[in-house]
Amino acid sequence: MLFLLLLLFIIIYLLVKVIVPGSVTLSRYVYTAIRNYYLNSKEFYFNSDKLSANTAHFESDNWSGVEEYRVTVNMNSRKNINEITNADINYNIEYEYDVYKSDGTKYSDDIIEFYITGSENVNEGAPLSRTIFKNSNNQDSFEFSVKPKTNTTLQNNDYVFVKITATSTSPYVATLVGEFKIKIGTLGMSYKIEDKEYDPYCELIVTNTLDYYVADEAVGSFQAGASLTIDEYLSLTDEEKEKCHSMIITLAFDSSVLRLDTTAGVYIGADKTNEVEYEIIGTDPGYEYVNKIQFKIDAEESKVIKFYKVNASENYTYPNATGAAPAVEVSYT
Repeated sequence: MLFLLLLLFIIIYLLVKVIVPGSVTLSRYVYTAIRNYYLNSKEFYFNSDKLSANTAHFESDNWSGVEEYRVTVNMNSRKNINEITNADINYNIEYEYDVYKSDGTKYSDDIIEFYITGSENVNEGAPLSRTIFKNSNNQDSFEFSVKPKTNTTLQNNDYVFVKITATSTSPYVATLVGEFKIKIGTLGMSYKIEDKEYDPYCELIVTNTLDYYVADEAVGSFQAGASLTIDEYLSLTDEEKEKCHSMIITLAFDSSVLRLDTTAGVYIGADKTNEVEYEIIGTDPGYEYVNKIQFKIDAEESKVIKFYKVNASENYTYPNATGAAPAVEVSYT
């Protein structure tokens, strides 16, 4: 039966190439389907949340263009929770990147720092070698990051294009590719959600890269609306600091999907000032859960907010390869 199915796929592939010679994309898609079917028949699974056999496309527009922007790529050797590859999978990672202006013109100089997990251990341009170990729950992950070099200023809608290729070398050969367009879209603030399937919670990481504060009321020698440097802000009393802000973050989310960790300092601080909204879920008697929260974040600070997942099998990673909207809506003033 397997032989007949493979033969059918091969015939279809050859017909596509002969009848439609210019249809490179379609023929490649058919070839990939054939190969994946064959490898799965051997219980070989080589997958990723951000790379795919037909090239996954990942685009984000929430990079401030100031701080380091990190992307975690999760790899696994599972078809599902029950079907796994019963062997370690060795694979290589290759990468390339370029920086573009908003009009699509490439910057002539290398104006960013690019880092990928383990790159300090290999010669420049050489592939990085990693392993998905069976005894590590058939999972592995690596991370890459981009950051402007010192004295470099990027503009709104400028972007970094990164291409990551992961190729397994044993026990079978398979290739996964991801293309990442990381665009500057929110100067001063950036955020991401880190998550994995079957993790009980996900984490929202929000970063404020502004280096100043604004006086909401008159404080000391400063009038309402005045800008304060970090040193000027730190010289204020605790009471005066409460009358200033660098950035006020608002998070809105569906509490039937995500439950805010109410033991965290972000919640406790916001709850004291009535900057929290609740919704009732269920009946008889029903329970109140937070679905909106507002809090201050200091200049040049990052905060990590934990959310427990109602359905642990979901993956709320953001930005993501599918282009889906974030499970948590983030805004700021």
